Amino acid sequence: AARPALRACHARLMRRPDRLIANSAYSASYLTAEYGLAAEVLHPPVRAHFFTPSPRERRHWLAVGRVVSQKRFDVLVSAFRRLDAPLVVAGVGAALDRLRAVAPPNVSFVGFAGDEMLRELYRSARGLLCPSLETFGLVTAEALACGTPVITQRAGGALEIVREGVNGVFLDDLDPDAVVRAVGALEQLA
Repeated sequence: AARPALRACHARLMRRPDRLIANSAYSASYLTAEYGLAAEVLHPPVRAHFFTPSPRERRHWLAVGRVVSQKRFDVLVSAFRRLDAPLVVAGVGAALDRLRAVAPPNVSFVGFAGDEMLRELYRSARGLLCPSLETFGLVTAEALACGTPVITQRAGGALEIVREGVNGVFLDDLDPDAVVRAVGALEQLA
């Protein structure tokens, strides 16, 4: 019942600032479409002095983020039932116990990963899998800074930082079959 009033209040508040800054062109275009407002793009800072490449054996696939339903880690778990490769999921959230219960043996959950552990996970990953739509994709940018290629949706902020066939592969569909195909395609990248 309160939703229309809250939307109207939000629209009024959005017209107050003299200047709007968005974290990606995707977010800026949303502000234009939704409110008719122009926003400058300022990408979030990636700690490129910390998230750096380092020679490691690339032994697992990686998914990083809050383990909640909208991040779509369930699609990854389903895909890795058919893949003969390990998947490491770093993160905590409401869907963690449910995913653990249905995960095949090649999927492991490490819980919360601090900066040092996260950097090591990026550096030793064959690729980062990011199935969710992200307005920018800080996890994607951190993985790329570590020299780890990415599989992500062909949408959102990923379009600004992933170069298909160079440092990543896009998912046009979000289902286990598409993930399996993308893993195969990413393995073919130099």
